[in-house]
Amino acid sequence: MQAVHKAWDSQFFGKEIYELVLDDADTKNPAEILQAYPTVFWQSQTNIGDFKHINLLLQSGFTWASNSVKFAKTSLNALPKQNVLTKARMEDLEQIRLYLPGLYTDSRYRIRGFFTEADADRFYDIWLQKAYSGDFDDEILVLLMGDVAAGFVTLKYLNQHAKIGLIGVNPAFTAKGIGTSILSSLEAHCQTMEISTISVQTQLANLPAIKLYAKMGYNITEITSWFYKAEKMI
Repeated sequence: MQAVHKAWDSQFFGKEIYELVLDDADTKNPAEILQAYPTVFWQSQTNIGDFKHINLLLQSGFTWASNSVKFAKTSLNALPKQNVLTKARMEDLEQIRLYLPGLYTDSRYRIRGFFTEADADRFYDIWLQKAYSGDFDDEILVLLMGDVAAGFVTLKYLNQHAKIGLIGVNPAFTAKGIGTSILSSLEAHCQTMEISTISVQTQLANLPAIKLYAKMGYNITEITSWFYKAEKMI
């Protein structure tokens, strides 16, 4: 097992954050390594079916924070481009930033007692801006309805693989099929780049997103659990 310092996270959230990384063979109590860093915020993740490590974390004072579901689609369809995604402009970015706060209510960064809602909103705002500049993700694609950014998706390209970072719909366009249009257009976009796989991750509590990905032919590849441990809760 290892204690990995999360330097960027620590600086961003203003507290020392470490991740406890458990190896498959780890069965010993992590008390010694935890005591070596007594005042830090700990996080750890494991497969949802890894009961050995889950019990180890719970017995070590960790709290179950959230579950994440990873999806992937490897057979991309040649779908009609009814709502073509375009590369976001600065004016699109500023529109998205206006409706971004509160968009990801199931985020693991909104777990009460460990992070604040303001922390989460600021985190995603920075992520969005860094996706626009090509730092976190490679680009933002936007679905426009007239001059309005009705939805968006950020992407990281890894060889023939496109990884969705953030995906969101303008609340003014809820229940209008924007999510479906984004994913349909994304497949056509990826095919022009000879990308064969699209992957995405969401929270297990985000049932609408899970339903959408399943409807669009995405398959679950992994479900992981996040655990937190802090000396002093917020």
